[in-house]
Amino acid sequence: MDITTFGADLVLPSFSPTVLNGLNLKIPVVAFEERSILGLVSDDDRTSATFELPPKPFFDEPSFYMQKVVVSVRSLMPTENVVLQPPFLPLLNEYYGREIHTYNTVRSEREGVGIITDLTTHSLTIRALDVRTLVKRIFETFGISAKPSPPGLVGLRLIEQMGGLQGCRVFKIAGVRELIHRYSPDQSFTRSSAVVTIGNIDQASGVPRFSAYERPFIEPRERQDLKPEDAFTYLLKKGVFRAGLRFLCENCELESCVHLDDARTISRCEYCGKEFNVTPQLRDRDWAYRRSGLFGRDDHQGGGITVALTL
Repeated sequence: MDITTFGADLVLPSFSPTVLNGLNLKIPVVAFEERSILGLVSDDDRTSATFELPPKPFFDEPSFYMQKVVVSVRSLMPTENVVLQPPFLPLLNEYYGREIHTYNTVRSEREGVGIITDLTTHSLTIRALDVRTLVKRIFETFGISAKPSPPGLVGLRLIEQMGGLQGCRVFKIAGVRELIHRYSPDQSFTRSSAVVTIGNIDQASGVPRFSAYERPFIEPRERQDLKPEDAFTYLLKKGVFRAGLRFLCENCELESCVHLDDARTISRCEYCGKEFNVTPQLRDRDWAYRRSGLFGRDDHQGGGITVALTL
């Protein structure tokens, strides 16, 4: 590089550990004032955020289109399964670039990411990172091969089914956990039995021992205090239990529970496979409920409830 135009007295500083004085010399980072802006979040294919850049503290005339700037982005949007603000790890800059924006345009920063873009850019779109893929890449960076365990996948699906970690608040209620574990997947129970179990109702006095769980917020409700029936209704909305009717098979004389979606005039016994007419058995009766989906597994959901409560 020709530097003769700067004159003979030009002094070229050197960069070394000595100059840094054992890292005691703090090099200032030049930056402009931080601005808060609103963005548009899209979940069509991959979660992404599009936003207009704030007014720039410099000229952005079209004639300067060849110049580059770094836009530091710090997301305040809460996410659970995706990440818009990855951890500070410069070794993953290439991965961040390919997944967040475009190749070789993203730099990891301590409080967000830096996007290298044209000086004349007026808006940006950044894509979120999948949490599991990101964790896997972080381990790979240090030579460790990692993959989710089967119980971990069950726990993740359980949290997703409940609408996120905040949706798992209902598991703080001891009666809810007791209801899930008391009945096996092939056993059914009535709504009144469920309310008694959740409310831990005293058999002698009939008074629920539920005062410790009256304040948790699980969903909007009209009254201030949470009731056992509110918790059970919430579990039904989340698909933890399914409703059905109990019928006695005319052939094997075993009682089975037919889910509401499968109920028909001529039903098939789940034990002997014979068909029978359920119409004569339709009388005033309680609905029957059974564990459903992941909660229908007879393996304590791989410890997923405990993990959700811990998180």
